Amino acid sequence: MNFLFIINKLIVEKIEKTENKSFYFDVKWAWMYGNDQIVVDIMNFKYTNPNIWNKFNKNIWLIYLNSLINLKEYERCDEIIKIYINKFGGISDAFGYLNLASYLYEKNICNLKREAKIFDFLNSNNREISEIIKKSRSIAIVGNGSSHIDKYLGKEIDEHDIVVRFNNFKIDGYECDYGSKTDIWVRGLGEDIVEPKEIDKISYVIFSNDFKHIDLDNTNLGVLENYRIKNKVVTYLDSYFHRNLKVNSGIMFPTSGLLLVWYVYLIRGSLEKVSLYGFGFQSPEVSKYNEHYFESRNLREAFRIGQDHNMIEEAKFLSNIYY
Repeated sequence: MNFLFIINKLIVEKIEKTENKSFYFDVKWAWMYGNDQIVVDIMNFKYTNPNIWNKFNKNIWLIYLNSLINLKEYERCDEIIKIYINKFGGISDAFGYLNLASYLYEKNICNLKREAKIFDFLNSNNREISEIIKKSRSIAIVGNGSSHIDKYLGKEIDEHDIVVRFNNFKIDGYECDYGSKTDIWVRGLGEDIVEPKEIDKISYVIFSNDFKHIDLDNTNLGVLENYRIKNKVVTYLDSYFHRNLKVNSGIMFPTSGLLLVWYVYLIRGSLEKVSLYGFGFQSPEVSKYNEHYFESRNLREAFRIGQDHNMIEEAKFLSNIYY
């Protein structure tokens, strides 16, 4: 039995035992981690009961529809859309589910033009960024960890064809150790993410979020729309990379750094000519795995990061594929 099969079996068993409120959150959790088949298998037995539609948070039906589209089960999807519109008087509240919004717009069911354009825009850049990563002679992936303070490798980093940085990276004052060049910015959707002042000079943006398995609010849609209008080359790491990493590492909640390294590894076939800097596993002290080179994290923040991500297991996995 492979790792994902066991996890999926446990998820199904857990969801089927939960009450209505918990049921919604468990289904959403399964969906957010790319388990479309689990969502569809469970919801296929629910939708035929007319009394159950009003018992659940109605977003569960939007998640179900999104999973049906991801699995290309369009006939069932169209059936559920009709029931949803009949029950709730419309389906414009699907705007945050980009895959579903795009489908509804293409079928002339709902005028979610902005969302459909955003989704097409994000998917149109996948190949270009993949080709850049595949064909570049050398890549420096620069994490935000403190492992390279006082190593004076900034010049070495900048000599790579492509330099990748993450989230709220800092340049000013750290050029000597961490360089100044940025070609690809990898970011998440968190409210704490601040766009770098160098953004106009950065060629590519990669979101670590899987936009086929996330419900976006208007603020995040505005961020993506702004990139589209500016014709920035933007893409995202879809469920293939997330699930493939889970299968090979056993790590359920990877950091964006690990996700990106794995993305590069799969595209290039190895990490040859790929150099890592500022990663926790490169620090001699486990206690420093959660430290940033540009700020001091208080104990609460460090504890939260440790709870969200298994930094020790990430360190072991990265060491195995890098060295």
